[in-house]
Amino acid sequence: METLEYMTHTILLFTGILFGLSLLLVLFIILHQKRRLKYEIDKTEQKIQFQEKLLTEIIKAQDLEKSRIGRELHDNINGLMMIAKLNIQKLNLIGSDDALDSIADAMRETRELSHGLAFSSLETYGLEYAIKQHIKRIDRNVSYSLKFDFKLKDEPELDISKQLYRIFQESILNINKYAEAKSVIVDFIEDNNKIHLLIKDNGNGFDTSTTKDGIGLHNIKLRAKTINASVDIVSNVGKGTSIIVKV
Repeated sequence: METLEYMTHTILLFTGILFGLSLLLVLFIILHQKRRLKYEIDKTEQKIQFQEKLLTEIIKAQDLEKSRIGRELHDNINGLMMIAKLNIQKLNLIGSDDALDSIADAMRETRELSHGLAFSSLETYGLEYAIKQHIKRIDRNVSYSLKFDFKLKDEPELDISKQLYRIFQESILNINKYAEAKSVIVDFIEDNNKIHLLIKDNGNGFDTSTTKDGIGLHNIKLRAKTINASVDIVSNVGKGTSIIVKV
């Protein structure tokens, strides 16, 4: 009898030890998985932060390079064409009027291109003026009507203005390339302390569920990300496209 009780006690003790060890093992596995999961999450977050920082630096570098090219076109290339124009006028050659007209056209195009690349107008006069100037430059070369409305109470921070300006430029470029639109609307409004930029056309549109982002849309999303803005793209085949940016 005592032997049976002893064996029973021993079995129960052994079972308890096994249960305890199993419980410890399960807890160890759970803790290890939690630590592993936290490590993976931290690693992913660091990777995302690094990518976002890298994208921001790439966009800044692109904008600096565009501004440099714009200044180069305005100051140097335009200057050289002016010298050529003066020399032709001085020589008073037969048929020089056509050459002078061509140089004048080239100077105007170069000046407009340089303004589009650089942020000089935006930095000096603000976002509304810069966009109006860009619209004026493209207006004679497009077949659609463009309605522009600007209802921001205050001028946005310069970094935000720069990216909104580039997003506007990129959107218009996409419309010119693909939309075949008859009308375009560009609206800047303020709502609940947020800047809303709407760029809407009534052109060809596309199926957002099957169409991959081209370079233009990809750049728009990258630029929005650098200023913590959201981008919604609504498009239907044959009914046009709307791009809504919220800062």
